[in-house]
Amino acid sequence: MAAATTSTERAYGVTNIKTHIPIVLDLDECNYDAWRELLLMHCLTFDSLDHLDGTLAPTGDDDTAWHKRDAIVKLWLYGTITKPLFKSTFQKGGSAHDVWTRIENQFRNNKEARVMQLDSELRSKEIGDLSINEYCQQLKSTADLLANLDSPVADKTLVMYMLNGLNEKFDYVLNVIKHEKPFPSFDDAKSMLEMEETRLKKTKKVTASHNDHASPSTALVATNQQSTQQQQNQTTETTTAATDEETKTGDATTTTTTTSDPRTITGHLRHSGTDPTATTFNHNSRPRGKHSHKDSTSLVSMHHNHKLLRLKLISQTRHCSRLKTLRKPLTP
Repeated sequence: MAAATTSTERAYGVTNIKTHIPIVLDLDECNYDAWRELLLMHCLTFDSLDHLDGTLAPTGDDDTAWHKRDAIVKLWLYGTITKPLFKSTFQKGGSAHDVWTRIENQFRNNKEARVMQLDSELRSKEIGDLSINEYCQQLKSTADLLANLDSPVADKTLVMYMLNGLNEKFDYVLNVIKHEKPFPSFDDAKSMLEMEETRLKKTKKVTASHNDHASPSTALVATNQQSTQQQQNQTTETTTAATDEETKTGDATTTTTTTSDPRTITGHLRHSGTDPTATTFNHNSRPRGKHSHKDSTSLVSMHHNHKLLRLKLISQTRHCSRLKTLRKPLTP
């Protein structure tokens, strides 16, 4: 009697069941087997296992000690499951064994469908942007869920699933693992992939550092090219401005000289073998804006020829003026 009283008092001392069972039963997690094992161990420790398997029945409605202990076990069950699962398994009345059976049926009835879903996820899993550690951890968790559903995945099969989900940057080590003799275990393959991942990170850092050192030289070359281009543009603009100014000056001088005595000048030029109409320079036909280097050179040459013609025209005009003065009769 004293021993029974002591075990009952120990069961009453469990105020927070989650400190003894660290996981919560969830339909989506498929952790039923782990939860079941932990709960069986807990009930065995507190001499309450017969309330789960139904081997101990009350002696009658007035068996208060049994009803109290059974109520404690029911609280343990309800306190370690999720709210959706609680809503689907809770019923008023009944024993702890009844609750235990309803929970088990929830997972056993959907086991086959859940196995198919998890197996599909495991086969199609890819690494993406995950690290090797994160990727392998997800694979291992899914394999553990399948094992909890009585569908364990062989270690070699799990390694093949892991290799199939890698991307192209692991091609080298992937081929090494495939041809290993004997074929590596999941933990060995994971270790090889982590070493390759570390090597790739170091290579990437060295490449980035090299690019950082090379960038000032590249920037200097680009700056020099830009400076040279600006100087060429300024030279072209200066040449164009000087040409425009010379053209305006030439136009004004030619107009003044021609309006002095056009018949005398024309006749004298024809007499000397120079036709003033032979060379015509149309200022309006000159393109506006910036010119290329070739266009600027051609334009300067044309203006130079026009300037020589203009100077020759001025010189002949002065010569005609002197001749006209000499021909005037002397007045007494």
